[in-house]
Formats: sequence, C-alpha cells, structure tokens
Amino acid sequence: MKFPKILYEHFTTNIVIYFLFLIMATGCNNKQNTKQNTLQMDTTTHKYTNHLIHETSPYLLQHAHNPVNWYAWGDEALEKAKKENK
Repeated sequence: MKFPKILYEHFTTNIVIYFLFLIMATGCNNKQNTKQNTLQMDTTTHKYTNHLIHETSPYLLQHAHNPVNWYAWGDEALEKAKKENK
C-alpha cells in the first residue's frame, strides 16, 4: 500500500499543527473557567482587595489582594493619573 506523498513529506508539520490545535482548544476552556473563578472569588477572607479583582488575567489576579491599590492598564487608570498629575 502506498501512502500519498503529502502525508509523509509534511508529517512533522502536520503533528505540530495538530498539537497547536489541541492546545488552543483546551486554552479556550481555561479562559471560561478563569472568568467563572473570578466571579466566585471570596473577598471577605482577605484584608485587602484592589481593582485587579475584576480582571480575568491569572497574573493580575495574583496581585488582587496586595495592599497597593493597583489598576489594570486602561482608561480608568489613565484618567486617575491625569487627575493626580502623574
């Protein structure tokens, strides 16, 4: 039995594309879970909670309970900086 040339010529490329597709497909579910976890996060057990609590980024959520009043980069942060002449 002879396999089509395209299958074995680009075998490595096909494998890489397949795994990238799997990673992207599972990554989509993680974003949904992160949003759900953010909404369900209990803020009453923490001494401090800043504006980062409303973000979906896992990195920013790590800093949501720091005693610093962090803002995510955006219009709200820029307006506050402008008002404070910073």
